[in-house]
Amino acid sequence: MRINLGCVARGILLLLTSSGFLLLSPSAAAATYYVSYATGADTNAGTKASPWQNAPGMALCASSCNSTSINAGDHIILRGGDIWPNGDFAWTPPNMGSSSAPGYLGVDQTWYSTTAGTNSVNCGSSFCRPILDAGNAIIEGGNVNNAGKNIVANFGNFTYVTVDSFEMRHFYYDTNTLTGACCNIIFSYDGATNTTFENFYIHGWSYNSAGACCAPAFNGGGQLDTNITITTTIVDGSDTVLTTCTGGNTTCGAIAAIFNSGATITYSYFNDVSDGCVGEFPLVHDNVFQNILEPFDNEAHPNGCESLTDGNSSGGATSSIGLVFYNNIVRHTANGVVNVWSAPAFSRTSYLFNNVVYDAPANVFDIANPLSNCCGSAVVVNNTIECGPDSDPTSTCTGTASDLILSGTAFENNHFITSTSDYLDCSATSGSCGTASNNVPQSKSTANGQGYSSSETYAFSPTASSNSTVGAGTNLTSICNISSVLAPLCSDTTYAVTENTSNTAYPVIVTNARTTNPRPATGAWDAGAYEFASTTPPTAPSALLATPH
Repeated sequence: MRINLGCVARGILLLLTSSGFLLLSPSAAAATYYVSYATGADTNAGTKASPWQNAPGMALCASSCNSTSINAGDHIILRGGDIWPNGDFAWTPPNMGSSSAPGYLGVDQTWYSTTAGTNSVNCGSSFCRPILDAGNAIIEGGNVNNAGKNIVANFGNFTYVTVDSFEMRHFYYDTNTLTGACCNIIFSYDGATNTTFENFYIHGWSYNSAGACCAPAFNGGGQLDTNITITTTIVDGSDTVLTTCTGGNTTCGAIAAIFNSGATITYSYFNDVSDGCVGEFPLVHDNVFQNILEPFDNEAHPNGCESLTDGNSSGGATSSIGLVFYNNIVRHTANGVVNVWSAPAFSRTSYLFNNVVYDAPANVFDIANPLSNCCGSAVVVNNTIECGPDSDPTSTCTGTASDLILSGTAFENNHFITSTSDYLDCSATSGSCGTASNNVPQSKSTANGQGYSSSETYAFSPTASSNSTVGAGTNLTSICNISSVLAPLCSDTTYAVTENTSNTAYPVIVTNARTTNPRPATGAWDAGAYEFASTTPPTAPSALLATPH
């Protein structure tokens, strides 16, 4: 008889204390600690009935808040609606996770403030996020390992932790006072691994000098292969204090949303920023990048999303897959913005599909050289792209600095709205555009005449079965079957997400702004991001709101 040693080992853990044996367990039971700036005290026990005022790792944390050991698997809960002030930053909490005991730093959505005061807002009858408020002032305690200053929060030591539902507001940056590399950072996760950041709301920043260095909302420190995910997050500069900068640049106060990063980015909304994402990404899907502004005076150019070396991160499904970029919306961008930039690394293929890009000046959809380890290939299929500003889309739809890149790129089933005949910029590659087939180029007037327009609920979607994109594509089901990460190509676009602001104290992400249509397993597909159906897909129900745990 074969004995299952695993079962025996587990059985040994359940020994009777009445027989003189110890009750063994692999690790101590996880603890949950509660923090309320408005009602707590650091001398308390850290329970829900007797919370701490400051969280472990905050600059003002003292007494039992400071002396309590935080272990893997522990949870730290901050009360919704409470406001933690500038003096608590930079906040560097202890790690609370491991592969066998993941941790949680976030909220209990049944626990929130219903009284407005100096240290809290009135959430009303429903949950709102805890607030980290820099108070529009320099963070004097923000120097972290000499790698940055003026940091609100630094979670770089986290492993296997979910960080959930923080509002960060009134961040202030100023290069007159601060010096050093990347001296203004709202949130840093440089060094973190296997960690998810979700349901953040970052807004209301200000500044007093031009040329402020990078100033990202999220900064990854250039790290890769770390399994970081940023999801259901809002970075919105629409309430930012902007002033006139040098050279007539009136929007240089915009920050980069995600910078120097190798994270997976999903279901998020980036508005009125200088960059949506800049880094080396494995997976970017179902995000809105809009109102991308002119950059800081010392930045080369702003970006919707720029992946500098696709495929060097480990998030791809296989070793041969680089960046997978799909179901994103990029729109309303300023002159000089690189809207989408994919740079496939050697031996990797990047896939870009189901994206809708419109009201976008030049540098619309670029396939370019990677920073190093040149070069791979790209598959650019079933995208709807207006090439240029909506007032006069006459730009080329793709650009590149290398013949090698475009000659290794497949452009199929795309709907291009532009008046130029060289919509794939073939002249820059001596006439070679790789594989270019079943694309539908149209001038704006032709597209508008068939009902395609930017003013539709879903921009440039087909309105009738007789439209030029309907049935104009080739069947690409074989690509969907390469890997599960490419399966969404066999449905059309979700049109990313929307920002629900019905509760002004707690704006949230609504996923799947559009219900998808499947693409047929056999027969022709439509060109562009949409698969036509006789009835317009309804918008997603409110049940799909992304809410805190």
